[in-house]
Amino acid sequence: VLYCFSQAILLQSYVDLEEETVTRNVQRALNATEEEIAFLRRTTLDYAHWDDTFNFIQGQGEGYIEANVFDVVMSNFALNFILFVNETGDVVYQLGYDPDAEAVVAIPDSLMTLVKENEALIRPRDENGVVMPDGVAGIVRLPEGGAILSSAPILPSIATGEPRGALIWGRYIDEGLVSRLAEQTALTLTMKTVTPTETEPDFVEVLPILLNQQTTIQPRSSEIIEGYTLLRDINGQPAQILEVVMPRSIYQQGQNSLSYFLGSLVLVGVISAGAIGVML
Repeated sequence: VLYCFSQAILLQSYVDLEEETVTRNVQRALNATEEEIAFLRRTTLDYAHWDDTFNFIQGQGEGYIEANVFDVVMSNFALNFILFVNETGDVVYQLGYDPDAEAVVAIPDSLMTLVKENEALIRPRDENGVVMPDGVAGIVRLPEGGAILSSAPILPSIATGEPRGALIWGRYIDEGLVSRLAEQTALTLTMKTVTPTETEPDFVEVLPILLNQQTTIQPRSSEIIEGYTLLRDINGQPAQILEVVMPRSIYQQGQNSLSYFLGSLVLVGVISAGAIGVML
């Protein structure tokens, strides 16, 4: 009875503390991901709301591309793609880049199709048809995996008037991005694309839960616990599952504390029994 009571009260307090810690770390990982998106939006706006870009998209910016050396820009910002789209939806300029190989690469057809078929990316407007100066930013889904993307209307430096197109740039959700987020947060992270054919047991288990709540916590063993949250794309659809993996050091500390507590009680009981025996 004493063991059950101690386990229910003492150990549960450690379990609660462990879950609070995992939840807090999942939120930290989510915040870091959202900051990546916010940074991408800010840098896109810096170039989209600029007289030089406004002139270029209208065919009046001779030397614009050469002057801005966009492969260097992409390297500095760890970008994978840049697209300049005019007001009729035609791609005026595009550049793909592999930051790891430091090389220009082709942009996949799936990304080009996504952009051309998504009106919100080419002409960001609210539900009333009013231009959204800050554009849209978030996660998009591609057959090859996910990407974080920002699309900003191309405007003069004063950021008013009718856009003459959109500037779109972004980076793929790959090992490099996840490693950078892990380094920033000092956490062990994984990001998994949500697909209809997903068969990995852990993700199949947590996805239905995450559709109804922000986070879920799953102890996997006495040594490992995992926390999950769902990232949605720019259309509000499930896109990525963000996973935080942590050692169960708090739970193990609770187990040790419980063992010490019960051991102390047993020792006290033995000593007390011995003392009573001597007195009798």
